Amino acid sequence: MVVYASNDIVSDHIKGDTHQWESQETKEMMVALRSPVPASPRDSKHPARWVKKEAPLVVDVGANIGWFTLKAAEAGARVAAFEAMASNIQLVRTSLCANPGLMDRVALYNTGLGTQRATCSIISDVSNMGDGHTICDKDTKDVIKQWKSEFGRDYVVRGEMRVRRLDSLIEEDVQFMKIDVEGFEAEVLKGAAQLLDNHNVWFIAAACNHNKLKEAGKAEYLKFLNDQGYYISTQGFQGPFINIDDIEAGRPSSLPSHSLYCVKKLLIDAAGGPNKRRPSDVAKS
Repeated sequence: MVVYASNDIVSDHIKGDTHQWESQETKEMMVALRSPVPASPRDSKHPARWVKKEAPLVVDVGANIGWFTLKAAEAGARVAAFEAMASNIQLVRTSLCANPGLMDRVALYNTGLGTQRATCSIISDVSNMGDGHTICDKDTKDVIKQWKSEFGRDYVVRGEMRVRRLDSLIEEDVQFMKIDVEGFEAEVLKGAAQLLDNHNVWFIAAACNHNKLKEAGKAEYLKFLNDQGYYISTQGFQGPFINIDDIEAGRPSSLPSHSLYCVKKLLIDAAGGPNKRRPSDVAKS
């Protein structure tokens, strides 16, 4: 895998002693890829009929330098990877060229995702250059100045990107979707509304950026995922899951600084309800 030489947190971790990035999220992705799911609506309430897909679809939103994309492809998945930052795209392409056996499994989209077509700016921290942030409908210079004051970090403009809706690009069931776009996750999900309504996205690992969401944003984020038919956990796809009554009431919830793990309620309910069993165990009943 090709990485940045310096000034990039993801690259530094991969080059480090463990040669890993986000080990928990990676493990949960593998759980999702191994999990059987209904082959058709008539099988939904009959877990014994569920099947493990041979080449499940993974959607990697905010692919960065390609850690999850490459790991999913290595596991036999087909991957639709979305990354708008030119330098990141180049590293992913170089990694794929170095691993030609994976190239046919990966579709790399050089676009950002949101609720509507637009052209937005990308900025990143000078000490974490591959970690792009999307700036739309705001003066980029003002945002850089504000973030310098708020977070004590120096950001620079890395370029512009096109933004499209995810549901205009993906029109089939998705086994696993990872979303990590530095606080823009809710916009990506809203732009995937038709995909979520018309197809099954069985497992979602979505980043939760406290600095961007604030309390009201966290409540809205959880409500949206709940309304789309997901049980939500801060620990993994096996739960325990956040209480639905708390989500619907907008009560404060202690959320992690990084990922939420969302599982289609259908999968959990068929196994006896939330907090009972992990999705990968359902077919054993």
